[in-house]
Amino acid sequence: MDNDKFGSLNWNFLSFEDSDIQDLNKAHDLVPILSKMVLAENLQNSESLSNILRPPTELIQKIEYIAHPKEQDKAMDRLKLALQQKEKIMVNGDPDADGISGAVVLVAGLRHIGYHVFYDFPVRCREGHGIQPRIIDEAKKEGCSILLTTDCGSKDREAVDYANEQGLDVIICDHHVLGKKSPNALAMINPNTLGYTSPYQKLAGAGVSLKFIQILFSVLDKEIPEFLEKFLLTVASLGTISDRMSLREPLNRIIVSKGVEYLNDTNREGLKALLDVSFPWKRKIKARDISRTIVPRLNAPGRIGDPSKNIPDSNLVVDLLLIGIGKKNAAKASEVVQKFADVYKMKNNVTEAAKEASLIDDVNEERKKITSKIEDEIELLIEQQIDTENDKIIVIQGKNWNPGVIGIDTDRLRDRFRRPAMIITEYDGDDFVRGSVRSIPSIDVYSLVERAGEAFEEANGRPLFVHEVASESGAQLVDAFGGHSQACGFSLHKKDLPEFLKKIREIMSKLEIDDFQMTYNILDTLKFEEINSKFVDVLEGLSPFGEGFPFPIFCLSCCRIVKGRPFGNRYQTERTPHIEFGVFNDNLQDRNRIDATGYGMFDKFTNLVHPSITERYDIIFTFDSGYMKRGSRKVAPLRLNVIDIKLSK
Repeated sequence: MDNDKFGSLNWNFLSFEDSDIQDLNKAHDLVPILSKMVLAENLQNSESLSNILRPPTELIQKIEYIAHPKEQDKAMDRLKLALQQKEKIMVNGDPDADGISGAVVLVAGLRHIGYHVFYDFPVRCREGHGIQPRIIDEAKKEGCSILLTTDCGSKDREAVDYANEQGLDVIICDHHVLGKKSPNALAMINPNTLGYTSPYQKLAGAGVSLKFIQILFSVLDKEIPEFLEKFLLTVASLGTISDRMSLREPLNRIIVSKGVEYLNDTNREGLKALLDVSFPWKRKIKARDISRTIVPRLNAPGRIGDPSKNIPDSNLVVDLLLIGIGKKNAAKASEVVQKFADVYKMKNNVTEAAKEASLIDDVNEERKKITSKIEDEIELLIEQQIDTENDKIIVIQGKNWNPGVIGIDTDRLRDRFRRPAMIITEYDGDDFVRGSVRSIPSIDVYSLVERAGEAFEEANGRPLFVHEVASESGAQLVDAFGGHSQACGFSLHKKDLPEFLKKIREIMSKLEIDDFQMTYNILDTLKFEEINSKFVDVLEGLSPFGEGFPFPIFCLSCCRIVKGRPFGNRYQTERTPHIEFGVFNDNLQDRNRIDATGYGMFDKFTNLVHPSITERYDIIFTFDSGYMKRGSRKVAPLRLNVIDIKLSK
């Protein structure tokens, strides 16, 4: 089986009827290129197009059931009683950007109402995801009577049982797919419990938390002040973008468009500091900028953090985002995070918000270092463990790799081999292994791994995906599988690993080669002189872009390319996965140059592009706009994000 057959990159040039373009131009006052974008996404239906162009803003304030009425009513009644009795609440968030965003929404909303709220996250490198017995024990010590989750909990049966034993009422606030048997929680606030198709099922965990807080304000007959509403929308937009929720969904479009607008104009010290770190060169950010800049910084502490080793975790990010306006609020926040300042001996001549943002950036750099080290070891294992000609899923098994960062390396394996990839790591003195799985768009890897788990449970009479964690009452087994169609993670006992791998390979073997194909739909072929900032500004007329509503792909044919400049993070000394280069028309003068970046394209570029003044190439690309930083220098304000390169015919 030829490796090139896997994930073959097909260029599909879209075509449109002139009459359809003209009809859309007239009916909706669109320019032709925007009409083509609408037709490419099959949104010419008036309602669908209206939801893209003018999503109804009233959806933000709309108050209705986001979960089964019985579940939602139980949660609201319990929280009303908690407010009357001045009970304490523990928020258990998932340690990723969506869970962090959801936690900030819940904590900010609940505290404004008057609740006494604590929050904590799993130590991902030791505990994984979801509801944790350690956090349950912590909640009990703090005198909490309610455990409120965000972005997790829908399958955590064992952990919920433990919380009940400790006298905690559990309210699960989540958006993930439900298990066959639900946890014994007081209430399950998950749109998937509605029993019918609902737009709320397309919300991120932070989006569900946002609606939950809005409903609670309504039930308590309170009004959300404008400053708080803007903040909650801003934070919810980060979770929506990070979890790649569909931006065809009107409510998600409003959350993202309004949230990004408020983010650009924020005067909150925490958010401003995060922007300063993420965008060293000032510019107005767009939704599609956030996933490559802000999201990795939100995720980094959760990936490698461990407070027991003085490495800040996801709590640090919540501390930062909750910092409000002015020195007084910054001082209040600094009290919460003073332990981090003490550990890192930060200087006193910067604001507390700036300190926190700087520390998050430091943790992100450490995450890159760890990731790069794992990549070095993976390179040595590829020839030993993988049949690149025939394997339909790439599986690498390592030892003592940080489970918080192996997902990043799994991403890179998937991109390199253009098929689903899995990294599994075991640990000295631990009976359980951790796994991370990533997939290509055409294959739902979550359902395939879930099928393997179900087959194991049917054959053995016990669940496959579990992990052992410590608690005040002794060791506890907790559920350890979650994710979505393109990415998931798990933990299982090492003695069960051979049977699991056998089952997942059997399932993958039934897929056809056609299932691995990747097709790029190309909106239009542009002329060199058409590529400019004004053209990109026109395209932004249909923003925000993201999951389900991607930024369009264009083609430039018969262009010239000069020798590229490799780049990567500072820990990638031998591997240089990315490439920067210049694209020219006929005249190889700098004034005719357009800067281009090929992420993950270093190998292909160096094998295909040679220093010849006669060679011509076709490229497909999207646009990156705005100044970006490469080390100590700036890159031009208009760049092509090149997806693929071919020799011109």
